[in-house]
Amino acid sequence: MKVIMTSDVEKLGNRGEIVEVAKGYFNNYLLPNKMALLATKSNLKNLDATIKNAILRDKKQKTNIEEIAKTLKAKDYILKAKCGPSGKLFGSITSADIAKIIRSNTKIDVDKRKIVMVDSIKTIGDHEVALKLHPEVEINLKLVVEAEA
Repeated sequence: MKVIMTSDVEKLGNRGEIVEVAKGYFNNYLLPNKMALLATKSNLKNLDATIKNAILRDKKQKTNIEEIAKTLKAKDYILKAKCGPSGKLFGSITSADIAKIIRSNTKIDVDKRKIVMVDSIKTIGDHEVALKLHPEVEINLKLVVEAEA
């Protein structure tokens, strides 16, 4: 079944694209979450106007996100966690923990799903964490994990 994407879905398509999906996937996931519309004649006619508006909105959004990225990158983030004598943490640092420390330091809310962690953080020390704020804006943050007293 052909659908018009109304938002970006990883490994499926970007906003404005016409993609082929299974009927159940459309009915049970894409439609209830307002991620896609059925590719009817009237929806296809409205697609051009929608794409133009979306491009303008994305340009404004990208410039705002680039300013936020500069603010986020300018700071170092220190996170205290319980650890053993060898420096190994009891548990690990999650993306939710990182989002919380960013919020407390900068007053900027970052969705935990935008934080890309290659490996889980299980030791004290300096770590690099990637933040994918926009499809074209990705930054690396320096995260310092210290032992809790």
